[in-house]
Amino acid sequence: MQKQAFNDIYMNLASDLATRSHCVRAHVGAVLTKDTRIISIGYNGPPAGTHNCDEEWPEQGCARDSKGSCSLALHAEENAILYAVKNGSKIEGST
Repeated sequence: MQKQAFNDIYMNLASDLATRSHCVRAHVGAVLTKDTRIISIGYNGPPAGTHNCDEEWPEQGCARDSKGSCSLALHAEENAILYAVKNGSKIEGST
């Protein structure tokens, strides 16, 4: 059996993580890795402890900023980095 490349595994995981997003407009996942190891994961949406757009405003989503983006949403990459740092992971040199 041929082994799947790590990059393909990470992309599949990011795609699966995107389904966890509470954003009405976009679903994005991210996997933070270093030396073939997963450091952190994340998906786009509002910060932990705030509202979930799909529950509060299921039709139109949350309020928009001047660029048309969700005013509270964090990018999937931001969430992955914030979670890694919060838990003491070193992210320098990661992708």
